[in-house]
Amino acid sequence: MGDIGSTQLGYITFILGIFYNNNMDFNIFGWLILSSLFWFDATITLYRRWRNNERLSQAHKKHGYQRIVQHGYSHKKTVLISIVVNVVFIALILLSEKFKVSYIITFMTCIVINSILIRKIDSLFPFKSSNIPQF
Repeated sequence: MGDIGSTQLGYITFILGIFYNNNMDFNIFGWLILSSLFWFDATITLYRRWRNNERLSQAHKKHGYQRIVQHGYSHKKTVLISIVVNVVFIALILLSEKFKVSYIITFMTCIVINSILIRKIDSLFPFKSSNIPQF
């Protein structure tokens, strides 16, 4: 999708999240959970690139889904994995509503799931820095 498409989609999702939080019975944590697969990966990738002294404005292919595709998974399979993860997140949201569990606990559970996924991706498809300064 690229930066422009991703930014547009993120903006629309954010605005819809605020709208539904203010006008419907859907907590903002639900939107954070549903988009967490993407913002968590983006945040981790940005942090790693910053830590490795890479130019943050330079194009790269280091996000989790990009590394999965680079190592032979099809785009279709990668999208299906993302859909399955989001279905799990939706199930967690619905269960938290049914059993009156705090959204914060559900949110933190999803962060743990995202962390496990990133670690699994890292073990299968390592994050490689292309611009580590040599001293």
